[in-house]
Amino acid sequence: MFNFLKNRRAFQAKTRTYYMAAQSQARLPVFYEDYNVPDTPYGRFDMIALHCYLLIRRLNKAGETKLSQAIFDLMFKTLALGMREMGVGDLGVPKKMKKFMHYFNGRATQYEQLLMAGDDVGLKEALRRNVYGTADNVNDSDLDKMADYIKANMDLEGTAFAMPSQTISKKKAA
Repeated sequence: MFNFLKNRRAFQAKTRTYYMAAQSQARLPVFYEDYNVPDTPYGRFDMIALHCYLLIRRLNKAGETKLSQAIFDLMFKTLALGMREMGVGDLGVPKKMKKFMHYFNGRATQYEQLLMAGDDVGLKEALRRNVYGTADNVNDSDLDKMADYIKANMDLEGTAFAMPSQTISKKKAA
């Protein structure tokens, strides 16, 4: 019986470690400063969703479906807690969660189809609609960098993420 509890705790710790790796990567300032992802709740959701998608994709390919489901569940549990902290009422959270789950599943399905087809143009358009959906102006170079970043990270193993290439902005050069 105690082995069951020990195994369960170890699985939960592994789930948290994987999710925190995706969340930490999604919060890197380079995405908001150099890749020009909107630094808004929706922009941050899209970055976490993108990184969790990449992680879940890898785990599913490795046959770790239970772990990938646990990461999905933890992502939305964390999102619900964040909404409550932002003042969304208990009655509003389930409605918003349903909407965000729909957003995530749509994005993950679309990204997967586009990556498997090798459709770079389609991937960039999906990024324009999703990751950059609330941005006023979207540069093609930002879309190129993000698409390259996704392709570099789609088949890595474990919690590893390739670091985004950092461009030197004019502000930093001055």
